[in-house]
Amino acid sequence: MPSHPSWGFRGIFQTRDIMKNHICYSIGTGENINFWDHPWHPEGTISNQISSASLQTNISKKTNLSRLLLNGIWDQMFDLPHLAVLKKTISSAIIRPGYSDKAIWKPCSNGIFTSKSAWNEVRIKAQKVPWCSTIWFSGNIPRHALTAWQAISNRLPTRDRLCSMGITTDQACLLCHSGLESVNHLFFNCAFSKWIWNFLLWRFNHRRKIGKTLCDEEAWVRNQFRGSSQYTIAMKVSFGAAIYCIWQERNSRLHSGTPTHKRDILHLIIDKIQTRIRFLHPHDNHSPRSLQFALHFNIPIHLKPNLTRTCSWIKPPVGVAKINTDASLFVNGASLGGLIRNPNSVLALFSIPASGDDITILELKAIDYGIFLAQEKALNRIWVESDSLNAVNIINSQVPCPWKALTLLDKIYVGLATFVDWKVTHVWREANSAADFLSKEDCPCKGDDIPPSSIPNPLKDIIATDSAGVPYTRT
Repeated sequence: MPSHPSWGFRGIFQTRDIMKNHICYSIGTGENINFWDHPWHPEGTISNQISSASLQTNISKKTNLSRLLLNGIWDQMFDLPHLAVLKKTISSAIIRPGYSDKAIWKPCSNGIFTSKSAWNEVRIKAQKVPWCSTIWFSGNIPRHALTAWQAISNRLPTRDRLCSMGITTDQACLLCHSGLESVNHLFFNCAFSKWIWNFLLWRFNHRRKIGKTLCDEEAWVRNQFRGSSQYTIAMKVSFGAAIYCIWQERNSRLHSGTPTHKRDILHLIIDKIQTRIRFLHPHDNHSPRSLQFALHFNIPIHLKPNLTRTCSWIKPPVGVAKINTDASLFVNGASLGGLIRNPNSVLALFSIPASGDDITILELKAIDYGIFLAQEKALNRIWVESDSLNAVNIINSQVPCPWKALTLLDKIYVGLATFVDWKVTHVWREANSAADFLSKEDCPCKGDDIPPSSIPNPLKDIIATDSAGVPYTRT
C-alpha cells in the first residue's frame, strides 16, 4: 500500500480479505500461483490451513505450483503426513494442463468479475417484497416506477409526514380540499384521484369498490394481472402513471397554484399508456377482454399466432450411434439417464444417481457418461443429443463454460477425441423422451449399463415411437 493512500484506495483495500474468499484459481502451468498464499485449493489458501513453520518441508514461501505439478499430476510431496489434510479435497482443484493460470471470480458462473456480483456479495439482502412485480416489471416507465415505489413505501413527502416532522401544520389535501393528505388518501381515496382511477378501471372493463389503502390496490392489480401480455403490461403502466401524474398535479398546485382539470390528467395518463404499449409491441391472446381493452385505448393489438409445432427423433446414419442424454434434479438429489441407439436397435442404457444442484453441470455429466459408455462399447462414430441447449452450446464453444465445470468440459473433450467422428447437437425435450424417462427419480430400471433386454414396457413404447418417426407436439 502507498505511504499516503487516498480515502477511496483505502476503502477498496479494506475489502481485500472479503473478496479473497470469492476467488479461486484454475491451475494451468502453475507458474503464476503461489503454493501458500493463492486460493488454488478448494478449502482456501494453504497458509490459512497449515502453518509452514509447523512443517518439516522444503516447500518455501515463494514456491509456485509449477514445481509441484508434472503434466497435471501432483508431485509426491502430498505423501507427507503433515499434508494429509490437503489430500482429502485436492481432487476438487481445477487443473487444466496446457492452459494458462487463471483467477476465477466464484460468484459469477463464467468466472469473470462484475461490479454487480461483487455488490450482491457484500450487500445486506432483504426479503423480496410482494409488490416488486407491479412496480419493477419489464416495460415500466422508470420515473413512474420510482414515484410508485416511494408511494407504496410511504416515502413521499405528503403533508401528514411533513406535519409529523414539524415542517408544516396544514394537512389539507390539495386536490379535493376535504380530507387529510396522506399516501392512502391521495391514492386513491381522494375524490379527485378516485375519479381518475375509476375511469381507468372502466377502460380495463373493471368496476369495483376501491380499496382503503394503496397497498390494497396494488395487491388487487398484482393478483388480477399476471404474466406479460399487452393487457397486463398496460394495467401496470396505468397504475404507475396514475400515481405519478396525480403526484405531479399535487406538487404543481402546492408550488405554483395552477390546477389542471382531472379530465386533462386522465388524457395525459391514457396518452402515456398508448405511447408505451405501441413502443413495446407486446403480444396478446385472443380473449374478448384483450380485444375490448385495445378498442377502449385505441391501441393496435398484437395477437399471438396459434401455431402447432412438432418435432421428432431423427435416426442416425448407418455406422453412427446416437447418444441421447438427460438429467433430472429433485428434492433429495439428482439423476442422470441416457441411451445409445443405432438406426435399428438399442445398444446401451444407463440411469444413475448424481450429486449437485446445478442443472447445466448435471446435463454435462450425463453427456460425459454417455460418451464413456460409447467408449466401453468400442464405437467409432457418435452423435450426441441433449435437450439442454446451454450444455450443447458450452461443448460447441458457443457460450462460456461455468468455471465449476471447466475440468468436466476438458474430460468431455478428451473423451470425444477418441472417436473417429462426433457431433453434439440440441434436441427438443419432446423428442428426447427416452432419455428423460431414464433420468427420472422413479425410473423402474437403474444401472450404469442396463441390458437392452431389461427395458420396461413404457420405455419400449417411447423407443418404438421414436424409431417410427412419429411427430411429437411441442408444448
